[in-house]
Amino acid sequence: MSAVKVSPLDMMWAKNRIISAVGPVDAGRPEQIASVVRKLAARGGPGTRFGLIPSTDTRTWRHAPDDFLGDVTELPACTAGDLPALLTRRARSSTGSSAVNVAIAGDYLIVDMCHGLGDVHLVDMLNSVIGERRSYDSLPDWSLGTPTRHPLGKALAHFYGARPRRMAALLRNRNRAPAVPTAAGASVAWHRAPTMVAAQSTGDVLERVRQARARSASGVSIASIVSAAIVVALRSHGIESNDSVNVVFDCRRYLPGGARIFGNFVSGVDIAVGDPGDPGRLHRGIGDAASSGRPLAALLLNARKFESHYRSGHAFDPATRVASAPVAKLVFSHVGSIFMGTVGDEARRFGNCLNEPMDPEAIVFTISHHGSDFDVSASFHSNVFFPELIQSALNAVAEEPELALTRQIRI
Repeated sequence: MSAVKVSPLDMMWAKNRIISAVGPVDAGRPEQIASVVRKLAARGGPGTRFGLIPSTDTRTWRHAPDDFLGDVTELPACTAGDLPALLTRRARSSTGSSAVNVAIAGDYLIVDMCHGLGDVHLVDMLNSVIGERRSYDSLPDWSLGTPTRHPLGKALAHFYGARPRRMAALLRNRNRAPAVPTAAGASVAWHRAPTMVAAQSTGDVLERVRQARARSASGVSIASIVSAAIVVALRSHGIESNDSVNVVFDCRRYLPGGARIFGNFVSGVDIAVGDPGDPGRLHRGIGDAASSGRPLAALLLNARKFESHYRSGHAFDPATRVASAPVAKLVFSHVGSIFMGTVGDEARRFGNCLNEPMDPEAIVFTISHHGSDFDVSASFHSNVFFPELIQSALNAVAEEPELALTRQIRI
């Protein structure tokens, strides 16, 4: 048995879980899944994260491949429409005692992983290994890979060292995007109630968005249009949100070529654009943040904040109260193309995750692409926001996201 010292960014997420579902996929029997996961955990050593045993008591985590995998269970077969409720039940019943738990429900693969091990990038890697039924001899090359040491320092040096003027741009961008003040008000007692709803677009929706963009919003990213559509749809359903949104950036983009990161390396950046329902404004805000390196600065700040809270003994204190009139804090995570399964059945596809927010007023939207369509999920707490309203809003976005360009979402 060996051990590795993980980063504060990993430790920060050690109490959280990411629960994903993908399919249709022929993942094999539970014993086959258990075998490939254990082989993966034993093969690469602690650097690949597989085999690590997360802890909230220390940053030195054991590498114990035999203890890494918890349960591998076979659930009753279900449809894609059943998966959000299934993931919701698992999130509410999870004890978090194992690094990874796996289940199969008919043609769908469900992975429940400690967020401290890594972000959605790592979950996707595990899904592909299980879903492709890899044998030990055919495990991907990365399973033997050595991760880049001190990635945050290397990213900062690579991005800012190459062009020092970027630091000035960061300071200007920071001044244009002040933190949104939190108004004090009445609050009520609160407990977690993680919930997921989801929607899938069909019929080459993204191609329609591209055509609409060419007519009226040339240069605006698809991600900005879909995110703005969600903002507008929520408003149409009576859900009030802040004038800023939090956008999750994968900071691997700032590393030099050839760098390899298995652990957590994403950060959320508050984008204050006045009206996040305007795709053009949101696009410019995201672009300014990315080009000035704000995600890297946020990553560094988050690490230092966590270390301070950890030393004080309050790093993992849960929220216990919520505003009596909650205002939604929207978080957008565009994960791009992910492993969706090996069985070509578009009508039954599903590829998304429940990523429980720590803030009771947050709603985390995870958007994945699949050809000319997309899947979107919302993770939130159902004792703060009505699931039926958020589900209806997502259905409207999945049907006609291009209507965000005219600021109209049909209910």
